[in-house]
Amino acid sequence: QDGISNYAEYLAGTDPLSPASPLRIRSVSRSGGTVTLSFYTLSGRTYTVEKCDVLGVWSDISPDVPGTGGLVEVPDSSPDPTQRYYRIRLHP
Repeated sequence: QDGISNYAEYLAGTDPLSPASPLRIRSVSRSGGTVTLSFYTLSGRTYTVEKCDVLGVWSDISPDVPGTGGLVEVPDSSPDPTQRYYRIRLHP
């Protein structure tokens, strides 16, 4: 009931029975002109963090973020528009 399919949770290595477990951005913080995103990762997995200023047009912030088995922080120091979207992709 967390909005993530069981198959997607299987691929991400998260617990489909726990709503606290899905792969998603846990926090977003801003310091000066930098926005920092944090999310939990699994060892042996690789992630890409993407941004979007215009829906449907995504670009990489960090293309190859290695999983650590813990919380990872990824900064976005590009010029900040009025509104920006972020997402995490798990490499197959």
